[in-house]
Amino acid sequence: MQFTNTNSLVGFALQMSETSFVKTQRFGEYTQSAWPKISQLDRKVLANEILLIIYSLPKKEQAALVAFHTQDIRAIKEVATLILPRSWDFSLRIELARSWACGQKIERSQKEIAKDYMTSPAKIRIKMRDAFSLISENFNQSLNTLEPLLSELINTPL
Repeated sequence: MQFTNTNSLVGFALQMSETSFVKTQRFGEYTQSAWPKISQLDRKVLANEILLIIYSLPKKEQAALVAFHTQDIRAIKEVATLILPRSWDFSLRIELARSWACGQKIERSQKEIAKDYMTSPAKIRIKMRDAFSLISENFNQSLNTLEPLLSELINTPL
């Protein structure tokens, strides 16, 4: 198992934190493990160690990182609450945070969003640009903070 950047290592840790291991019965088949040198328990321990480092980050950076990798509604709400301006409607903040976490794709047109919030599509476009910028700034800051802390695990075969 080898990671080439901080983002992939963080993604692994967050995925492993949500994984529960299940034994399955095999019927004469052979499948080689993707990581033959590391047991499932060791992978879980490694992920937990990385999570300890992630959860030592400031709340804003932590929220952006978790929202990006999990698209979990709790993390998205935290991003909307902590990072985006409180002067914006809360449901708009959630919609913009969800859009950022899901690859910066909005589910509805800007015209529909503007109609719902009684504003112009131009103002929605500006808010969307500002929201994506604020969240991305916190996300990139978290990766920059984690890089030196996790550097020994990057490009090192485990």
